[in-house]
Amino acid sequence: MIRKIHVDQLRPGIFIHDFNCKMTGENVLINQTLIKTDKAIEIIRSWGIKEVFIDTARGVDIAHTKTVREMPRSTAKALHKMAVAQPSVSPKIPLRMENCLRLATLMILLKKWRSRLAAITMHLYC
Repeated sequence: MIRKIHVDQLRPGIFIHDFNCKMTGENVLINQTLIKTDKAIEIIRSWGIKEVFIDTARGVDIAHTKTVREMPRSTAKALHKMAVAQPSVSPKIPLRMENCLRLATLMILLKKWRSRLAAITMHLYC
C-alpha cells in the first residue's frame, strides 16, 4: 500500500516508492529505493525533500499515516468543514476613515498619472 509520510518519519527498512519532487540539478536520479541507513535519510533531507511516498508492501510500514486513496477524502472533508463554518468577521472601519483611505489612494494614483501625462506631453511636443 502506498502512503505519504514526512521525511522526519523515515527510518531504515522503509521502501521509498516516490520522492514527491522534481529531481533536477545535482541530485542523483533515483526512482525507488530501500532506506538502509540513517545516512541515506540525511542525504534525502539535504536535497530539501519534505515528504515521500512509501510502499508498505516492499518495506516497513509507519502507523498513523494516510494512504493515497484516503488523502483526497480527508482533503474533501476538510474543505467541506471550512465551507460550512461561519465566516470570520472582518473588522469594522468607520465610514469616515474608509472614505479618507479611498481619497488618499485616489490622490496617490492621480499624482502618478500626472507625472506620466507630463512626461508623455513633453515627449510629444518637445
